[in-house]
Amino acid sequence: MAERFSNGRFKGKERFDGFSWTRGASGVPLLGEALAALECEVDEIIERYSHGIVVGRLVNVGLSQRLSGLAY
Repeated sequence: MAERFSNGRFKGKERFDGFSWTRGASGVPLLGEALAALECEVDEIIERYSHGIVVGRLVNVGLSQRLSGLAY
């Protein structure tokens, strides 16, 4: 799954083909197998050289019923 989303050949909706997903409260696609989903609104984008740091405001949190992932 990570390989598909990081592959530049797949754009937009193509990235989600073959995976279960639903629409979040804000309308964004959320992967069905995720243990947690965070939905944010972009608050600020800080440009530095060739990159941008995106600062988001949390608008919704979703947790799976099967909390068995590894987290630090």
